[in-house]
Amino acid sequence: MHSNCTPKDRLPWTRYWSPRKTRDYGPCGEFFDHPKSLLGENLPPKSRSLAEITPKTGLLVLCGEPKLGKTTELELMRKKMVVNSDGVEPLIYLKAREFDSFPDFKGHIEDHPDWLQWLTGHGHLTILLDGLDEGLIRMATLVPRLKTFLETKPTDRLRLVLTYRSFEWPESEGEQLAALWPKSETSEFVFELEPLRREDARLTAEQKGHDGGKFLGAVSKANVASLASRPITPFFLIDEFGGEDFHATSRSQLYKNGCRRLCEGNNPERARLVRGLPLAETSTDEKIEAAGKLACGILLGGRHSIHFPILSLSSTQSGNVCHAKDLTNTGLLREHVVEHALGTGVFTALGGILLVSPIKRSPNVWRDKSLPNSRFPNCAACYVPRIPLAEQNM
Repeated sequence: MHSNCTPKDRLPWTRYWSPRKTRDYGPCGEFFDHPKSLLGENLPPKSRSLAEITPKTGLLVLCGEPKLGKTTELELMRKKMVVNSDGVEPLIYLKAREFDSFPDFKGHIEDHPDWLQWLTGHGHLTILLDGLDEGLIRMATLVPRLKTFLETKPTDRLRLVLTYRSFEWPESEGEQLAALWPKSETSEFVFELEPLRREDARLTAEQKGHDGGKFLGAVSKANVASLASRPITPFFLIDEFGGEDFHATSRSQLYKNGCRRLCEGNNPERARLVRGLPLAETSTDEKIEAAGKLACGILLGGRHSIHFPILSLSSTQSGNVCHAKDLTNTGLLREHVVEHALGTGVFTALGGILLVSPIKRSPNVWRDKSLPNSRFPNCAACYVPRIPLAEQNM
């Protein structure tokens, strides 16, 4: 039976966060070396645990690449807060993607019993808002409207924690939101989640009954640290590990096996965008073939992402985007197969045009000035390969 990254597989990894303004991005696709570890002993102690960076009051923005673990960390924070306060301290936990409009979002907060208790009392309130970037797809002005909503409230008793994908945190609007608190409380409020450490990958292997040292040796030999250092992908590496080495006889075969594993199930993140569409059944082999053709379109076209109009379509062509319609219009791919392929874990989506591969650590970002609403476009869905094409040597 194949291992997938499900809630029961969430291991007690120690995650670290670095201040965005002074973060050292380091080499692309490697494990994170914490300053306190042996390999990071000469690094400045910038990175800290979530508990260490969480303020008593003020704004905290938790950024990170897709599927790096932001939501998991926020959920763990919520559980710890409930336990530590015996459920007494007011706490509101929200997912931005569940709201269609700002009035809907605002009304949900105002009707929450903990909000009412906070407004009429003297205690503190914590608001945890997950996936702010997804909320911006439907509520493009969410950040400034949130600032306006909160500026007449007792923010000296409020802690606001947001999660956001790294690529387009609105710096100016974010600074205005942070201005609701004293500068001393928000001197550093945007932090980036670091990849897994070697110790975390070792723990993953040992929890699955393998020798952690030998697993790390196989990872180094196959040069697949970019997979072992991301929470979503170490588990298929564990499935491929035979105790001394990986079953795959080559690095390219290891990637192929990983892609097949990712194609065997749909990505829940993408399922919500294709929800309600009458899609025909598609086999794993069909999804793999379609994913390969889409990847070739990226490589041969010198592009970085794939545009597919699940929402509404902008007819303007982008210099950095490979349009899936070009392939479906020529008959090379059927539209419903493309939808299924893009819904697998092989691809990830931001919900707009601004994208990078989540395997990479360097902030290699492009903005498409030719498309409408390009600050955070809400008119299209775009995708990038989760496994970096340049590393596959295929």
